[in-house]
Amino acid sequence: MKEKIEAVMENIKESGNFFAKTTIPQKNIKVEVAGIGELKFPLSVRKINQLIKLARPAKFGKGEKTLYDKNVRDVWEIKKNKLSIKMEEAPLDFADGLDKIAAKMGISKGAKFKAKLHNLLIYEPGQFFCPHQDSEKLDKMVATLVVVLPQGYKGGTLVVEHLGKKENLRAPTNAAGNILLAGFYADCLHHITPLKYEYESA
Repeated sequence: MKEKIEAVMENIKESGNFFAKTTIPQKNIKVEVAGIGELKFPLSVRKINQLIKLARPAKFGKGEKTLYDKNVRDVWEIKKNKLSIKMEEAPLDFADGLDKIAAKMGISKGAKFKAKLHNLLIYEPGQFFCPHQDSEKLDKMVATLVVVLPQGYKGGTLVVEHLGKKENLRAPTNAAGNILLAGFYADCLHHITPLKYEYESA
């Protein structure tokens, strides 16, 4: 994995950053979960509880091992085989978002990011993820893409660190509006601070 990241780094402009974020409209992008149906944002607490019943505690990679330790990672996970993302009229919005992130991260115009769905994470109040580096989940993986769906909450900040610098992705100010996209190189140390729901939707 180190060699793959280094190969991409050769194409990075001097102005490129290890972390980048942007927003895209949430309308026209549909998220469906097997057994639950299409999700409407912001989610009600009732709907969140339905998702949690379907989910499993998320594990994390450490070397060649996959472990579960609530003191390191405390979050619910729904696997991709239960998820369906339909963009219908919005694939260009998503592609444009990826292009903006690639440009901010210094990727040359001849190379493009291609997003691959991994899972859906659901953070309850107080849940978190301690500092870690992402394991290689796919061949040619060089970066992690975080997609934050519209939902009201406090805390739950994504903190990404590299060579003594830090970047933050904080709670969205418009829970019913946009989807947040954040990308960072896979060798970056990052963590999620404890989350708190801001309000309950009907």
